[in-house]
Amino acid sequence: MKEKFYQRTWFVILMLVLIFPVGLILMWHNKKFNMPVRVAITILGAFIWLSTLLPNKSTEENIINENTTVEPTTIASTVATTETSNLNTETAESTDALLSFYLDYVNNINSAPFDIVQNTAQAYADANNYTIEVTQPSDEKLGTIKVAKTNDNYVYLGFYPNNNNIETLSTVEYNLNPNVSISASNNSNFYISDIEYSTRNTERTEPKEKVSDTNQQIEFLNNINAVNICYIKISNHKKCTSKNQGKCIFVLLY
Repeated sequence: MKEKFYQRTWFVILMLVLIFPVGLILMWHNKKFNMPVRVAITILGAFIWLSTLLPNKSTEENIINENTTVEPTTIASTVATTETSNLNTETAESTDALLSFYLDYVNNINSAPFDIVQNTAQAYADANNYTIEVTQPSDEKLGTIKVAKTNDNYVYLGFYPNNNNIETLSTVEYNLNPNVSISASNNSNFYISDIEYSTRNTERTEPKEKVSDTNQQIEFLNNINAVNICYIKISNHKKCTSKNQGKCIFVLLY
């Protein structure tokens, strides 16, 4: 009986090379080669065939390395951005802390006596590692308290005798820097007038301007900070001046 093509030796060998499982079945089914040869082909072929299916560890490592490779410039940029962000956050938190301290005491003008303010200001300064300077009220001097983060960044508290001759909080001033500050005060006798709010910027034609409340003071400070931040970004850390503030604000908003 004539062999079919898939029973012939050449076809079995071809299948063993191209499609090993098919060739293996044909070899055993058609009893090609003697028993030791079939066993040897089965073991060797199975080993080679399985090795091609299993993933190559070095190849996997190369793929992982390729996917996780980061350019040195990217790393440097990320580090620089993180450091700048941390610096800005730290500065903002510190400034906000002093500003909150200012706003708290503005609400106590005309009512907070010197002794109580001194105790709370001392506790606040100790908690934040700020310096505090106190001038005790006397017949010759009015009481004052200064809580400072730096020589230029501080809150000043001034006192004036009320109708019972008790030194009471009358002035609160927040200095952002030597050129910029906000303040609230009522220095009239017996505290019968309204509190006056003002902003100060030495780069303005009229450095001191009155405003209606603390909301306008905060808006004033935000504008100052916005101008400084954006000008640092576009002018290589140069200081904003009255000539370029408009450009700075425009760039920031854009």
